[in-house]
Amino acid sequence: MRPEAGPPGPRARARPTRGSNRAALVTAVAILVLGVVGAVLVVVLDRTGSTRTAANSAESVAAPPSFGASVPISTPARAGSAAATETSADAQLDDPTSAAEVLAAAQTAIETVDSYDYRHLARDRAAGNAVSTGGFRERYDAALRALATTAGGTKTVQHAVVQKIALTALSSNTAGVLAFGRLDITTAADPAGSTRDLASGVTLHRTDGGWRISDTNDLVDHGDFVATPPGNAALVDAMTAGAHEVVNLLSYSRANFAADFDRAQAGVTGTLRAQQLAKRDSLFAAMTRSQSDFAGQVRAVGVESASGTSALLLVLATGYEVSASTGTQPLSGTERFEVGVELVDGRWLVSEYLALPSAS
Repeated sequence: MRPEAGPPGPRARARPTRGSNRAALVTAVAILVLGVVGAVLVVVLDRTGSTRTAANSAESVAAPPSFGASVPISTPARAGSAAATETSADAQLDDPTSAAEVLAAAQTAIETVDSYDYRHLARDRAAGNAVSTGGFRERYDAALRALATTAGGTKTVQHAVVQKIALTALSSNTAGVLAFGRLDITTAADPAGSTRDLASGVTLHRTDGGWRISDTNDLVDHGDFVATPPGNAALVDAMTAGAHEVVNLLSYSRANFAADFDRAQAGVTGTLRAQQLAKRDSLFAAMTRSQSDFAGQVRAVGVESASGTSALLLVLATGYEVSASTGTQPLSGTERFEVGVELVDGRWLVSEYLALPSAS
């Protein structure tokens, strides 16, 4: 079970739960329990079909990019070219009806393929096959068949819960989602159960039966998921600004602390600005005591909702601590944020910055 390590820099503020919040998350596929020692191995049906242990965690995270590196959004030029004429335009999804359809289908499909019960694996496998397609379906089916030889002995039950989901791409036949959530797992050796984080980029393909999972990218400890924002130039601007501001809020050096803090403050608005300012002195004091700097890397971003001059984003990031004695060390494999962005005097600024808690 991976302990939660908070992001460097000023922490996110708590926010009242929105009535419109959608449950959602996604990740890749099954959990095999090795009965002899009761160790849990996550089986990730990613592009390579390879497996890895959840214990890989922090050391598998790539070194952070230089400060200000581009965020994983595939169309920054689109936002820049339109900025002169569309910075005041409402942020809109290209097709809100299709977006809602994709998000609902993705939630159902993810929870289906990531859940199973040793008492009825054949039924669970059939259900997962029904919401999958292509090479992913073949890998999923093989993984569930393999579970039949182990899950019965360990009496494993896994239940996936989708908590947050956001759209990263949408066309007539394909879509992408970024999803956060958890796996609740019980076994004969651990009847009280354990919980694991889920964070995944999922690609879906439209078939005659609707939207089905065609690929997954497990993001719990490493990797990224490039977004092609499914909306107008204003939405691209909003997503880009939100992702860059998360990098700013995670990145501070002692040598240039005043400039770094001012840069972060320039990207926030409302009560969040005052709350971040109140943490300025304590942040610098802590960095001085530990002789450490902080850096942040955004690895995925998606849009939960967009309405005129505001947008709600999901952002996946990794925070790093940098010191002369230890070098660059990831504080955790994954930090999950919900970020609210608002258009203020022609600029997209962050008004909400909520660190989502670890399921474990």
